[in-house]
Amino acid sequence: AFTKDWDEITIRTNDANYQRTIGQRVQPSFIDVKQLNRLYCNDICPPLACQNGGYANPNNCTKCKCPRGLAGRTCEGIPQVGCGGELLATPLWQELSHRGKKKCYWRIRATNARIRFILSDVSYRCETTCKAYVEIKHNSDFQQTGFRTCCNGPEIQVLSEQAEVLIISDSTELNYETAFHLWYIQDSGQPLPKPPPPTWVPGSENRSFRGSGSSSGPIEKFILNVIPKVR
Repeated sequence: AFTKDWDEITIRTNDANYQRTIGQRVQPSFIDVKQLNRLYCNDICPPLACQNGGYANPNNCTKCKCPRGLAGRTCEGIPQVGCGGELLATPLWQELSHRGKKKCYWRIRATNARIRFILSDVSYRCETTCKAYVEIKHNSDFQQTGFRTCCNGPEIQVLSEQAEVLIISDSTELNYETAFHLWYIQDSGQPLPKPPPPTWVPGSENRSFRGSGSSSGPIEKFILNVIPKVR
């Protein structure tokens, strides 16, 4: 369904952070595929102790099929792709800053505490449904898709539901560098130090027209063709 007014949203998510996550048509979700395997392939493999919601791979019963952002025989690790890594949250704010074109995976862990993080300076192609994005899984169930964002808006501050957070940067749909900035700290319920002041990124004040981050969209092309060229 679509609205007559482009400024109105047809379906509004209860959690605003998920607004640009819904509507993707690239592939079914991990939970959808897992349910299909339960219905049609459940008797192929013997029980396997998969972690984090993974399930036995019917094409290779010695390994688990893992939720996005996790890897390993039993989904105990993260994908090793040469970009990303394992991070440890401490009682002090730490910074994760990324710029590049690759698909990257991070896992932030805390010791007997949850994780508070602040996401800012997101620089991907801004779209209603993000095709290239930074995705953050902060819920207690890593089977679920995390919230995805691709637009540089106000800072997003979230407290995780458990002692781990997964971060995925997927810019394979683009042919230029993308970036995001994230501060994180362990939160055990005690007063926290003040977060660092927001950083100013040159050019970030030039907000994109109607949420598009490039001049290749239909509206942008129309405007560029209509406006007289001034020398």
